[in-house]
Amino acid sequence: MSDLNLSDSAHPTLPRTEGADKAELEAFSQLFTNKGYFRRDVSSGGLGTFGREVTNEPYLVLLDTVRVKPEFRGKGVGTWAVQKLFELGEEDFLFYDEAKEKKKEEEEKERKAKAPKGVAGLDSYYGPGFLESLFKNRPRRNIKFLFVHPRSLESQLSQNPDSTHSLADLRKAAEKASKERVLRFFHKIGFRRVGETSFLCMTSDPNHFSRLIPIDRDARDMDDPEVKRNFMAAALRSMSNVQLPNVDYDALWGDGRASKKRKT
Repeated sequence: MSDLNLSDSAHPTLPRTEGADKAELEAFSQLFTNKGYFRRDVSSGGLGTFGREVTNEPYLVLLDTVRVKPEFRGKGVGTWAVQKLFELGEEDFLFYDEAKEKKKEEEEKERKAKAPKGVAGLDSYYGPGFLESLFKNRPRRNIKFLFVHPRSLESQLSQNPDSTHSLADLRKAAEKASKERVLRFFHKIGFRRVGETSFLCMTSDPNHFSRLIPIDRDARDMDDPEVKRNFMAAALRSMSNVQLPNVDYDALWGDGRASKKRKT
């Protein structure tokens, strides 16, 4: 019914990826300092919705795509699938790479063969299965924050553009409509903007500040050139309508400085 592609990342180096777009991961990594915290302009930008409570978590998860088959759309399947992700634990994001695991086993055998007598039986501290055993010996921790980068997933394009609309124009319009539809979906289920970036975040914490922000009051995506242009145009329009009050600066200063400046 639905497909979920995930990209997990551990602090602070964001090294692990599965099926993720490299450019998108690079953009995601730009939200953070080299110590794994949000950059100051990100945490304080927009409504200041997300901060250290996010980056103090050992794992952050970037949701790559959510695809629901057409016959199941509009029935809550996508919402259900995303909500189920919060039931996953950190160990569920240990992706198994068969080639890497075989290489580790070969290296471990070689290490034991070269080890002095009496030491060969000792397992390497970071040997195969180390992370799995680590998670088994500690309380289960579910992920608390999901990130997403809304974008166009599909385009319904006309193959017969008319004289007034080129195929490029139709594609641009379709992609814009698709992105807006995807954005509405994520907003509806609880995602809110990270600073003024193009990334959204959602938490499982019902008391988090993001849960208080209405959809229509969420921060703007200032990474979007069109949003930025519209924002600047609105700001200029509002400035042009501002009328400065008439002030008697001589009376205000009391020393005739305003009159002297006008004479010079």
